[in-house]
Amino acid sequence: MSSRAPSPIAARTSAWLARWSPLLPVLVAEFAMLVGFGAILPILPLYLVGHGIDNALLGVIIAAWPLAKLISEPIFGYLGDRRARKPIMLVALVILAVSIVLPLWLTSAPAFFVSRLIGGLATGMYDPAARGIIVDATDEDRRGEAFGLYGSFQMGGLILGPVIGSAAAAVVGGYAFPFVLTAALVLVAALFLAARLRDTRDLTRDHTGLARADHQPSPPSHLGPGGEEMATGLVGEAVLEAALNAAARPRGTVRPAAAGDRGRLLNRMLVAAVVMELTFAFSTGVYEVIWSLFMSSLGASVAWIGFTFTLFALPVMLLSPFAGRLVDRYGGLRFAILGGLAVAAAGLIYTTATEPVMPALVGLLEASGFAFVGPALFWLLARGTPPGRTSTAQGIFGAAGTTGTIVSSLAAGVLWGVDPRLPFYLFVGVSLVGMAVAAVIGRERPGAAPGTLGA
Repeated sequence: MSSRAPSPIAARTSAWLARWSPLLPVLVAEFAMLVGFGAILPILPLYLVGHGIDNALLGVIIAAWPLAKLISEPIFGYLGDRRARKPIMLVALVILAVSIVLPLWLTSAPAFFVSRLIGGLATGMYDPAARGIIVDATDEDRRGEAFGLYGSFQMGGLILGPVIGSAAAAVVGGYAFPFVLTAALVLVAALFLAARLRDTRDLTRDHTGLARADHQPSPPSHLGPGGEEMATGLVGEAVLEAALNAAARPRGTVRPAAAGDRGRLLNRMLVAAVVMELTFAFSTGVYEVIWSLFMSSLGASVAWIGFTFTLFALPVMLLSPFAGRLVDRYGGLRFAILGGLAVAAAGLIYTTATEPVMPALVGLLEASGFAFVGPALFWLLARGTPPGRTSTAQGIFGAAGTTGTIVSSLAAGVLWGVDPRLPFYLFVGVSLVGMAVAAVIGRERPGAAPGTLGA
């Protein structure tokens, strides 16, 4: 008897699962967590303002989260390349769940600030390890697509989360439910990762001293690395680069001479990614502080505000995998700039809004731009990451983004009190300058070694 051939859909599904199964625990966990965070997004500024927080102090409290991430992300990125990542991720999620529900019982301004600090510390522990797993478990020519999927699962969560949070707030008449839901989903994500995640990092090393994945050879070397001074600004680039490169090599080993600049942590690709992440993160801080206030000032209900987050997430979810494939094929820099221009254009259009419907529609343009920006930046970052340094590079990259978020969060609350249009002008101007600088840094230079800084 001859068995029936599988249907084309079943065959494609099986092939997709076979290709991406190492990443699925991280992707599913991201989806679960973003459902929760999406539930909080529309109501958090309103909840804080309802407890007597003014606009300037609102920006400070919002900035506490990225401030803690700025401190913890490079540290735990470094540790993620030297220790098993899974335990770090699980501990981080437990701490995060606790921090999320604290504002329900501790409602003073200092308590809000501290709870945000704890949450930021936890996400700074989690994110570099999670993204490092994605890099290590993915072939070099599929990383744009991998991070496109990562963004798609995140936005899938954001599609559901704001609807749930805003609807619950409207029906129940209070803001407690989204906080409880988010903490519960974070714990569910921790349990799922504990059961299903296989850490891609093996603490053994080969004779070159480069880290190996526990289920396959380490991916091919990327085009150069580097740019940590963009994330810290506290020490000289030469000193920091030398310290990080020395720490990356096991004692008694010498980096092969053939690796040359391909093993350095300082290179144009990583710096270009870091500069763009720093500038695009300005929109994160601005929108987290003022978007709900902005829409409310235009007459939007809490339910409509939640719907705008969902509407924004939809194009990102649908377009990110496709954008990632284009990035893998044609390179990341051009798509980061084109997507960034769409984001900046949307920011300018928002300043002309007089009613709450138009901003929701313009958000579709901005979301389409972000669908390309995300995979493009992670592609640049992966190309600028040396073997065995994935979590370190992710920590530097994340610290750059949180720096931008901190500055914009602090500025947005103050600028909102002066003129509601000023926060939008801030992030548009910073984004345009950052894209121009990154384009100069990241472009190919005739005669230059791939990935190196300088001509």
